[in-house]
Amino acid sequence: MDTLSVTETAKRLGFKSRTSVLLAMDSGLLCGFQDDKGRWRITLASVEAYKPPKLGRRPTGKAKYRSKALLPPGYITTKKAARLLKVSMQCIRTLIYRKQIAAQRINGGKNWMVREADLAVAKIGEQVNGHKHPTGGRPRKAREE
Repeated sequence: MDTLSVTETAKRLGFKSRTSVLLAMDSGLLCGFQDDKGRWRITLASVEAYKPPKLGRRPTGKAKYRSKALLPPGYITTKKAARLLKVSMQCIRTLIYRKQIAAQRINGGKNWMVREADLAVAKIGEQVNGHKHPTGGRPRKAREE
């Protein structure tokens, strides 16, 4: 996967500062994720597909990450992962937080992208649908008879 640093992306797109790149990622105009060392990396495909917003408008950060073309090959969104496993998106996020699914943050750290191969290897669908994973919440009270 070809990626660029924030500084390289700013130079390539003609931005004056690194903050402009981070704002573009936050608003969904660029696809970026953090590497193992915590540095932001921007995919080359999203830089090439970048279209600047209309003049006079600053990215607000409210746009959702919807462009499938900007995701790196082999990665899917949490929504699609939930559909594939036939579970809710909250269940996918819980599995990510428990580190049962490897995932990377995108869009300035708001959303997640999951490798599709990790879903197949982990066989998480069986664990989730078969109720083999621990459920959250308070334990049930003992019945008094």
